[in-house]
Amino acid sequence: MKTKLSQLTGFIFGKTHFRVSYEKKAISGKANLSRQLIIPLLLLGMIAFGFKTHAQTETIHTGSVIVNMGATNPQTIANGLKPYGMIYDLVRNFKVPVYWIIDPTKAKDGVDFVQNGIQYKGGTFIIASHYLTNLYDGPVTPSPFPAGTTAANRVAYWNTQGVVTNTTTTEFDIDVNYTITSVPRWTLDAQNGAIAQGFLTNAGILNTTFTSGAYNWLLPSQLGACNDLFVMPHADPTWAHTVICIIGIWYQEAQSGLAVMQ
Repeated sequence: MKTKLSQLTGFIFGKTHFRVSYEKKAISGKANLSRQLIIPLLLLGMIAFGFKTHAQTETIHTGSVIVNMGATNPQTIANGLKPYGMIYDLVRNFKVPVYWIIDPTKAKDGVDFVQNGIQYKGGTFIIASHYLTNLYDGPVTPSPFPAGTTAANRVAYWNTQGVVTNTTTTEFDIDVNYTITSVPRWTLDAQNGAIAQGFLTNAGILNTTFTSGAYNWLLPSQLGACNDLFVMPHADPTWAHTVICIIGIWYQEAQSGLAVMQ
């Protein structure tokens, strides 16, 4: 089936297949277009694997880090996309849970909250101060970072990449909507996945940085139970590939006694 829509298709979340399509609107600037594409790619993955609905008040202590997602309008790759790379780094490599604050009543481009005279917009991330001392606890041994590297050191690194953060100087309470506690390893389509790879690169999520690999490459026919999230951009897979893929996952899990029909 042909379409005039710009597509990001073929997500596999566990045993459920989703096709995500949305209109390519007139967006000023390459960074804004990239952000339109990378946010579903990153956040849908985070939602699927470690996205807890928090919906309660948290006390944010002095020394916590607030990521200013609305530092400029329009955003740039540095301050609009690199923050997602930082979140991926902190959660995956340092086991830092990240608060995500969104005012559900705000209008478009509205403010999520105001702290110390700064308006925070765009879905604001907060890293609590007591997690900034976390040491590397990632999937690769030994650590790819210098000995003693902390989460705070990585925040400082991402600041050099253009991520805009502010450190709190007073304690305050805030309603936390969600907490991100884990992130995925993507499987990109072997034929067209390079398109999505470009968006990940803009966010700073590189296989060379995450030494066990932030993503790998497969064809739809090669997917199995261990491939949690499959990204197939600008493609039009046949139903045969889709059915083979899903049945293949169910079959593999049935063989190991783990099949669950949902």
